[in-house]
Amino acid sequence: MKSQADHVQALLGTTGEQVHSAAQAFQQGGLRRELRKFRSLAPGATLIGALLTLGHPVPQDAPTRELPGQMVVALTDRRLLFYTQGGTGIAKAKKLVHEVDRADVVGLEQPDLVEGVLKVLRAGVLTRDGTVLRFEFGRVAIAEGTRMLEELGRDLRNT
Repeated sequence: MKSQADHVQALLGTTGEQVHSAAQAFQQGGLRRELRKFRSLAPGATLIGALLTLGHPVPQDAPTRELPGQMVVALTDRRLLFYTQGGTGIAKAKKLVHEVDRADVVGLEQPDLVEGVLKVLRAGVLTRDGTVLRFEFGRVAIAEGTRMLEELGRDLRNT
C-alpha cells in the first residue's frame, strides 16, 4: 500500500523535489466537525503542551490562510504543500491548493497535543508575509505530523 508521501511524490513527478513526509490533516477544528456528522462527541478535551514558538513569535491575531477542511500536508526538501484530499476508502493527495517555500517559513507555534475523545496535534506555521497556516493532525497522523513539524523546527533553529 502506498504511503501519503508516495502519493505526493507521484504528483510531483520528476521535478527532482523529494518528499520528506506527508500526512492527512484538517483545518484546526476540522476533525471535530467531520466526526460530528457521524456521532455526538464528549465535551471537555484537555489541552497540553507549551505555548512556546520557534523563529518569530506567531501572533494570535495574525491573518490566517483558508485551508481545505480535509487535506494532505506534505513537506519536501523545498516546500510545504497543501493538497485537497481525494481517494475512495484511503485518503490521498489530489490537487495542490497552497504552497510555501521552506525559506518563507519564519515561525512555528509549539504544537499542541489535545487529548480527549479526539486526540489531535494542532500546528501553526507563520509565513514571511505574516499569514498563519493553522491545521491539525488526527490520531493516526500524529507521528508523521510530529516528524514534519520537527523538521521545520530544525530549519528555523539553523537560520
